[in-house]
Amino acid sequence: MRDLQADSRFVSGARGTIISVGAWGDPFPERQDAERAVSLEWVLAAMSSGNPVQVMSRFDPGAEILTVIADAQLWAGQVLYSTSITTATRWELFERYSAPPVARMEALRTAKSLGICTNVMVKPFIPAVTGSPAEVEAITNLIRASGANTVVVGDYIYDRRIDTIIRALEDRGGIEPISVSSKVGYPLECAGSSQLDVIRADQDVIAFVAALRSCGIQAFRKSACATAWTQCADPGLRGRPEILGLCVECGLCDPNPVRGGGRR
Repeated sequence: MRDLQADSRFVSGARGTIISVGAWGDPFPERQDAERAVSLEWVLAAMSSGNPVQVMSRFDPGAEILTVIADAQLWAGQVLYSTSITTATRWELFERYSAPPVARMEALRTAKSLGICTNVMVKPFIPAVTGSPAEVEAITNLIRASGANTVVVGDYIYDRRIDTIIRALEDRGGIEPISVSSKVGYPLECAGSSQLDVIRADQDVIAFVAALRSCGIQAFRKSACATAWTQCADPGLRGRPEILGLCVECGLCDPNPVRGGGRR
């Protein structure tokens, strides 16, 4: 934390810099108690700054760890606990290093019952897999059961292993051939000029988001929008170029947005 706070870009406090734990590796791997203990120390240290903290895991940290995190919150909603899902029915193919989706959603349910704000990342959204009718229904049911506060649906960042699985499924007739609207380069801010290939399937994603929202699930295309909605804060993002095609018209950026409690 000392090095983080020494960075000139770091803003302290509840409305300051969001500290993310678990974005580039799972902090709570299954059956690895030593690693979990170290990760918990990092989470608690981040929370001690008073800044908002995001914790992400594809496993179930368990009630004991989640209770420690909940009790250490310095203000209501300081921690956002997230998990992710790509498929409910083929998760062993695409997410083999993860807990079963039911276990991930159970962790969300436990976290929320302890007073921790929760989020689901439907990411990567793989066309013809995540967006199939069976998956839409299965994932929606899992999310509803978890009671997650928000959902963020993200694009598919090209991965050769995943692509090999997709092509094999297509060849066997297991899924419809994938049709995408575009393939774009997405820059990584932390990696200089390098880029990721992002597979955009806008119509499929829009339909998926609409299906979630029709069930009363607060689904978004950008994490910033989900965080702002949770905080009841107008992020002023709607007119920005990077939001074009991503806005779900939640109303938060309207000139007179509807305010009110209870979003947490």
